[in-house]
Amino acid sequence: MQRIHRIDSRTDRSFRWVRGAGVRAGLGAMALLAWMACDTAERPSVVFENTPHRLSADASRDPQLLVRASGAIAVLAVEKAAGGGDNLRLYLSPSGGDVFEPGPRVNTRPGSVRSHGEGTPLLLEGTRGKFYAVWLGSQGQGKRGSVIRVARSDDFLRSFGPSVELGAAQGRGPGPAFFDATVAPDGTLIVAWLGEGSDATLPGSSHVLVSSSADQAQSFAPPVSAASDVCPCCRPGLAADERGRWFLAWRNMDEEDVRDLVVAASSDRGTHWSSAMTMPGPRWQIDGCPHSGPSLGVLAGDLFVTWYTEATGESRLFWSKSSDGGRNFSPAADIAGGVLDPNHPRLAEVDGRFFVVFQGRDPVADGSWGASRPFIRAIGPGEDSPPVAVPHGAGSASYPVLSGLGAGRIVVAWTDSSNAGSTVLAARGRTATEPRTP
Repeated sequence: MQRIHRIDSRTDRSFRWVRGAGVRAGLGAMALLAWMACDTAERPSVVFENTPHRLSADASRDPQLLVRASGAIAVLAVEKAAGGGDNLRLYLSPSGGDVFEPGPRVNTRPGSVRSHGEGTPLLLEGTRGKFYAVWLGSQGQGKRGSVIRVARSDDFLRSFGPSVELGAAQGRGPGPAFFDATVAPDGTLIVAWLGEGSDATLPGSSHVLVSSSADQAQSFAPPVSAASDVCPCCRPGLAADERGRWFLAWRNMDEEDVRDLVVAASSDRGTHWSSAMTMPGPRWQIDGCPHSGPSLGVLAGDLFVTWYTEATGESRLFWSKSSDGGRNFSPAADIAGGVLDPNHPRLAEVDGRFFVVFQGRDPVADGSWGASRPFIRAIGPGEDSPPVAVPHGAGSASYPVLSGLGAGRIVVAWTDSSNAGSTVLAARGRTATEPRTP
């Protein structure tokens, strides 16, 4: 029987990093006691299978998940190309995650895919049976820099057509490297990325640009600069609701190097954007780029935002929600609890609830320096279960993602990296108790 490892979200974290290793060890002891106490408490929010599944015998990384109505799991992953560079491959599991079978290569030109943690390929489901892959690729034909490529599948992921190109830099610029994309409820495909705009920006900062397609990625509208003075190495975040509102989040940058997350909204399909609202919580001043973007989602009309900060002198993840279209936000609420070094949250709806998956370190493993692993927890009103550790591999986990499988089931995937290389792992779980009414 699997032993459930939970990290109590109510652990007091205010002492950590103040008095060095002794305090960290004390925190680890407190977390261990919390774990032992929790073992006899209520059932955790997710119970996982004992061992994760490997996507492929070949090296792979940077997964993205999509689950079809049939329960089949699709995983988009980056893999080495035979002639050098990287390809983008789709893997399918009709068995719901028991076995993964290699599917089509998405990129037309071999070895042309570019991917990194804040710029991983995306796999999105559109309307009317359409699916989209969005990724960074080289321009080719002797051209410098990257572009964003979008390819569409019309046959339920059996193949992808030629890609459309977005975001090419003017002149000899490097092109986009940090982006996000989403499909609005009306089927509009929205893409946001960091790049150059017409207005001047602070030295070292970027614009955040937005473009969209209303014809299923056959063409895209000219990009609009939603904001300038944007932290240049944290990907933006996107969401859209049933009322036609689009939401865009990015890490702002000012003359004092305060780099806090902000959110703006558009009610005219991205032509104009509201004034940016700063997320609640302490301000984070840092002379450098955190390389950690937000994750957004809409549930029952409410906008949820998750983000990373070190404003308190330690690594923290927070969430907040807005019930009025992004004009006001609830107080920042902690996500990671006693998990150490949490980062890179990803938000997903599972059976009418929001879950967040993130990477972090177990506070009691190897003197608090065990390999990074995935954790998951539910967030929202009445959700007070602590984070649950996902069964992990032998390496260090990074950039986990999640998706619901329906009927109380969930799947998490991530890159497992070691000296032997990288591979994509996936683990399935079953959600437990419903949230209590606050």
